[in-house]
Amino acid sequence: MDDKLITIARFAEDLEAQMARATLESNGIKAMIAGENVMGLYSRAISWLDLQVFAADAEKAKQILNSQQPLTQDDREELS
Repeated sequence: MDDKLITIARFAEDLEAQMARATLESNGIKAMIAGENVMGLYSRAISWLDLQVFAADAEKAKQILNSQQPLTQDDREELS
């Protein structure tokens, strides 16, 4: 298995990054969010959260995320 991590998506909002990670993990793909631990401390310094997966899973992960409907403003408010 290729242990190299690949960034497959970038998010400005933690909620969207967490939902994308959960979607991938529910489909059996291990996903990590780079920058999530410092986002709360330095939210003004870091503008993007990188969603990363192992290289072997990158194409499948992209397909899964591309098949998802984007969040609407109403969705964001409901989940907050």
